[in-house]
Amino acid sequence: MRTAPGGNKELGEQVGSNLRAADEQVSAEASQNSGKSDFQQSYAETLTSKEMVLVNPEVSKVMKQTNALAGSLVESSQGLCERNWVAKCPDGWSLVGDDLCMAPTAYGGACKRLLSLSGKGMAERQQIAEDCQSPWPCSDSCIEGREYSNLCPEGWVENSAGGFCDAPLGVETKCATSYNFAKMNIQTKQ
Repeated sequence: MRTAPGGNKELGEQVGSNLRAADEQVSAEASQNSGKSDFQQSYAETLTSKEMVLVNPEVSKVMKQTNALAGSLVESSQGLCERNWVAKCPDGWSLVGDDLCMAPTAYGGACKRLLSLSGKGMAERQQIAEDCQSPWPCSDSCIEGREYSNLCPEGWVENSAGGFCDAPLGVETKCATSYNFAKMNIQTKQ
């Protein structure tokens, strides 16, 4: 503005006039196009098209390696226990044939009741566990997982309330001694 012939005041007035005209054009266009303005979008793209970012090649290299490693990591435990990711099926599911897993009859998750898990790695199994709400068995004495077809856990007794089970007599617990297991998914039952 300092080098413009005719002074800064006139140039400033011209810039202001141009901005007001552009604003009126954007308003008119937006009112006719459900609040959208091609001019506004084009202007924003023009302003940001030549943005430059300082990049340190060594930092970029380390970040790329870190992201690759993070993508291959699998959590071996999920809350309750260390998971047995080499088990052929999710906990409570039955192996049918060599590589098909069948959901328990009470399964209400989002996945098909019959899944082929052949060749699936730990990361894929972890995703299936999350998507299907079907956790893998814990790494304990039940190598292939637990049986969830009975309403009540081992030692618990079904009561007359329909779907509720009572803890064994004399059990000391900080939790409730009666639960409705009928509507619980396997993860909650674990």
